[in-house]
Amino acid sequence: MLDEKYEGSVLSNLQRDTIDVAIPQLAKRVLLVDEDGNYYTDDNRLPVNASLVVEDIQIGAVELKDGDSNTRVDVETVGSYNAVLSQDVVEFQKQKVNNFGSASVAPGATVTLVTLTVPATKRFVYRGGIVGGNDHGKFEFQINSITQATVRNSGSNPTIQVTFIEPPEASTGSVVDLNVTNNSNKTKSFEATLSGYII
Repeated sequence: MLDEKYEGSVLSNLQRDTIDVAIPQLAKRVLLVDEDGNYYTDDNRLPVNASLVVEDIQIGAVELKDGDSNTRVDVETVGSYNAVLSQDVVEFQKQKVNNFGSASVAPGATVTLVTLTVPATKRFVYRGGIVGGNDHGKFEFQINSITQATVRNSGSNPTIQVTFIEPPEASTGSVVDLNVTNNSNKTKSFEATLSGYII
C-alpha cells in the first residue's frame, strides 16, 4: 500500500515493480536507506540511540615503551608498593655520601684519603668534594684510577671545594678515590671529603 500522501495521485495507479524502480523511497528492499533513499555508508551513517554504561575494565600485562627506542618502563618495589619510578622518587631513593678521610703524607708520596666501592646493583654519582690541609697538596678525583679532576692547594688557599657541573657516574663495582700527593719537601697533613650519592 502506498503512503497516504500518494493516494489519489497518478502514483496510486502505478504497478508495484514500477514504483520499486521509479521511487526508491517506496520500494521493497532488504538494504536500509535514509528518508531520501540513500544507502547508509561510512559517510551516511545510520542514526542510533543508545544508553551506555561504562564500568571498570580489567586488562592483562601492559608494557610502556619509549617511542624512539626499544626501552621499556620498569616497575620497581618502593616500600610495600610497586611503582613506576619518576624523577621525584629517584631523588627520594638517593643515598647521600660525604665520606671524610685524612692522612700525614711524606714528601713526594701519594696517599688515598677517601675510597668508595659502588655496591651491587647501584651506581655512584660523583658530585665533588672538599680538600685541604697543609700547602703543596695535589688532589685527584678518580673513578677506577681515571682522573676526573685535579686541584692544588696553597698556603694562601689551603681549602678548596670542587663541584662537578656534569657529575661523572661510577657503575656497580667501580672504585671511587680521592687521592693527594705531597709536592713539598716536608711531611704534611691533608684531609678530604668525597661527596656524591648512591642510587
